[in-house]
Amino acid sequence: MSRQKLSIIVLCILLAASLAYIGAAEYKQGQQEKLQQAYVQGYNQGITNAVTTLYQQTENCQVTSIFMDESQRQIVDVACLQK
Repeated sequence: MSRQKLSIIVLCILLAASLAYIGAAEYKQGQQEKLQQAYVQGYNQGITNAVTTLYQQTENCQVTSIFMDESQRQIVDVACLQK
């Protein structure tokens, strides 16, 4: 085998390895972005659910409790206090 053919084969192998590495890195980055989007959507949905639940619980002038760590607060709709 001539030296030129050997050089071409080595360069093709290096090119294929480089393309495989770049492709794998791009795929991994895409997967990380999808995972991040899922986390953000879950976080936003959790906030929406919490606010909706609080709204529903205080809708008929009911007092409801919220908890954070070991603290507790009672909340009520301010419009109910003016009645």
